[in-house]
Amino acid sequence: MIEVTIGYVAGFIAAAVVVDMVPNNHGPSDCRTALRHRDSCYMAVLSIAVLIVITSIVTPLGLYEQVDTLGTRVGSFAYVKDLSSFGSATSQRGVHDFSRICSWVYVPAPCPYSENRVMVTSNGTNITVELPYGYSSRVSPIVREIFSSGTTNLTTISNFFDIEWRQLTTTLMLHIDNGTEVPVGLYR
Repeated sequence: MIEVTIGYVAGFIAAAVVVDMVPNNHGPSDCRTALRHRDSCYMAVLSIAVLIVITSIVTPLGLYEQVDTLGTRVGSFAYVKDLSSFGSATSQRGVHDFSRICSWVYVPAPCPYSENRVMVTSNGTNITVELPYGYSSRVSPIVREIFSSGTTNLTTISNFFDIEWRQLTTTLMLHIDNGTEVPVGLYR
């Protein structure tokens, strides 16, 4: 049985467009009606459509053969310090743990999958916020597992935790992490 790939399906669709463009006497066609007043550009449009058909079939086949013939190799990587101004302006990685702080309008909120508990009460004029167990900005292990699960068995190259701020600074927040400094992204 013939294996139908995305490239073949794209080629079939493109071929159907070309067949629809070729004039015939077996009934009206939307393309012929649209091109009736443009006879001078008809051959150019037909040529482009034929080129698209050929390209849509040939390109995936060539890519498949190229990828299929490559052998797998384990690459070796070595860290090279970036001495450019771009690298010098980048904060050192691995110094701070990943952190996140969630909030409602001006009120801290528990982040999904965190152990934080926030009690908000209102008497109509004032809002009172209580953090009975404090507020931790640390990313919980379950969140790390959820966003890193795609990297198991080398199914992807990157994950959510590969995206970091270019520059970090620390700030002191009284109610977060027991008043210790918290890393925050720095805008320039």
